[in-house]
Amino acid sequence: MGGRSPAVGGMVTDEDVIRVAAGCALACPFCPHSYGRSGDPLEGVLAPDYPIPQAHRVTVLAGDCLDARFARLVGRAREAGSREVRVYAHPGVRSPADLRALREAGLTGLLLMLPAARRGLLSVLTGGRGSLSRTAAVLDTANALDLTVFVEIPVLARSVQDLPDTVRRALNRIARPEGVTLRFLAEFDPVRGAVPWDPGPSREAVADCIGEARARRVPLSLAHPEAPPPCLLDLPGVTPETYPSLSASAPASAVKPSESCTRCAVARVCSADGRYLRADGGTRAPIAAGAAPQEPATTATLFLRRTSMESLLDEFRARRPLCRFPWEALEAHDIRGVVAPCAGGWPLQAATLACASWREVGLIGAWNAPGMQAFRRAIATHAPNRTCKPECPAFHGGPQSALPPLAPAATRVFHDNLVLNLREMLDGAEVLRSRPLTISISPTFRCPNHCRMCDIHEMRDRMGPDPALYDMGDALFEELRALLPTTRLLALTGGEPLVSRRLRDLLREFDADRFPDGAVTLTTNGLLLRGAVLRDLARTRLRLVIVSLNAATEATYEAITGTRGGFPRVLQHLRDLVASAPRMAGRPAVLASFVAMRSNLAELPAFLDLARDLGCGVRLLPVERDRCGESLFTDEETLSRAADFVDRVVTPRVSDRPHAVRAEVARLASILRSRLARRDFTPL
Repeated sequence: MGGRSPAVGGMVTDEDVIRVAAGCALACPFCPHSYGRSGDPLEGVLAPDYPIPQAHRVTVLAGDCLDARFARLVGRAREAGSREVRVYAHPGVRSPADLRALREAGLTGLLLMLPAARRGLLSVLTGGRGSLSRTAAVLDTANALDLTVFVEIPVLARSVQDLPDTVRRALNRIARPEGVTLRFLAEFDPVRGAVPWDPGPSREAVADCIGEARARRVPLSLAHPEAPPPCLLDLPGVTPETYPSLSASAPASAVKPSESCTRCAVARVCSADGRYLRADGGTRAPIAAGAAPQEPATTATLFLRRTSMESLLDEFRARRPLCRFPWEALEAHDIRGVVAPCAGGWPLQAATLACASWREVGLIGAWNAPGMQAFRRAIATHAPNRTCKPECPAFHGGPQSALPPLAPAATRVFHDNLVLNLREMLDGAEVLRSRPLTISISPTFRCPNHCRMCDIHEMRDRMGPDPALYDMGDALFEELRALLPTTRLLALTGGEPLVSRRLRDLLREFDADRFPDGAVTLTTNGLLLRGAVLRDLARTRLRLVIVSLNAATEATYEAITGTRGGFPRVLQHLRDLVASAPRMAGRPAVLASFVAMRSNLAELPAFLDLARDLGCGVRLLPVERDRCGESLFTDEETLSRAADFVDRVVTPRVSDRPHAVRAEVARLASILRSRLARRDFTPL
């Protein structure tokens, strides 16, 4: 059996596929899957010992995969930890009722291959075997079962002019559209094989598709590696999401389809291999090295920007700075306004105390103050222990030392700052001309909750009646506003950030269309996530929302937060957010947060069940400090009981949950066990 090896080192990937030779009811003249004959034999895939890929999302393809016989395979993928499992579907599906069995097994969505939405053209492109009525029946069943649908549209010379209509009609029919990809293919000749064609005339139709999807807040991409290169199709108004290949660490194809590729300025990042596409007359005009990037970005602009980063990325790979954060990140959520390179307990206290406050010198003033310079100097001279604790994840393979995000910038101002920032990082600059790429800030220190583990109210009272503690003032608002064009991520916490009216004004301004390179994460107690706020947030590229819940019952919630009646409100707001997320510009992931402490640890299993029923992920954190005697770490008996409870009760309970949930439980267990092994009985 041509099986699959387990993930190397247990590493979980974002996405993987199970290719099965299931056969296909269609006879598409462009089929890249050998008419459903490519992949592992059907009997092998259905065997109980078939290796399941370790991935957050698994797709079963291609051909006749919408079949109840795959229910056990779907169930095994979910049990193995996949958060999402999709199966391939096409316009020749004969039994959409099989979707119900697959859904009961854990199916979450479909990958629908749809060559056209016009009856005559669909018939031609499927060998006379595709049917619009069958396609509609599949989509109606998927809608009734609350499944997501990702649409793959083959782009062919004779289907180009129908593309906008196909996209429009598909999105009109699908209740939960996950995305659209345009896959440029060629029809096969029995003698010559694939017959390449010139995609140039498709420019207007593809641009219309991008506009249609964007208006509906549905992601649209050009499939890798068949996406036309900029020398053949230079599209207007594109973003990095349009070309996923440009975010790969090695995007270029080893095969260069034309002699002109050797003279092309973007050859190093171009994935085109010439299998399906060509220029009329056979001559490609290479992209010139001195070509001026356009604004708004075109395809050529994105390729040029990605190319311009390559030498810097090569240098980064060779030198591997210990930590990027002193150059990239501005952490300013401390109630005193102190600006540091990261949050949590990883910086040494003396190093943090030497940092300046934005309340006194502004964000950028504090960003370049002597305290931040000391962090940069320590990292650049390979002496991190001067400012940071040796246990910091940055020095143990954490994300702080990983290769920077590779996607090219959609706007010139973001690109120029990104390149300058990376150059200054590699040079070990201490005073920066570049702006921070990540800003973490608390816009207010007000909060309607009075949580047992949180001392924000006491800290605020101790600092006196400072208006800046209640809402951001004009100076901070204007400085943040000025930084939006160069901000990759704005991370908001509190207090309760949504109490701040100025913040909501800022987020309305941080519109996804105006700032295509930026994104937002939000940590909130969820009490204010009602309809009007969700509408305010809909146009912002909100990528992640963490809702602090900390309980599985109303009684425990009220005991922890001091807020009566809040629990059912937050649960309803979570349901509304999960339902609204697919229609929001950023399609945010939603996590329910649980700070594990003495008064709520027993509810952790029920909390995990509640989060699953709400349709959201989880974030598990051990309590810090020992406010109200809530620490799990201050005596051996309590710590030992907590570690045993997580190991014996919680861990087995999540054995069939998504990888991300298991990882959160494993991380909490590791912290408890490591503290116990070191016999460290001090609060975190």
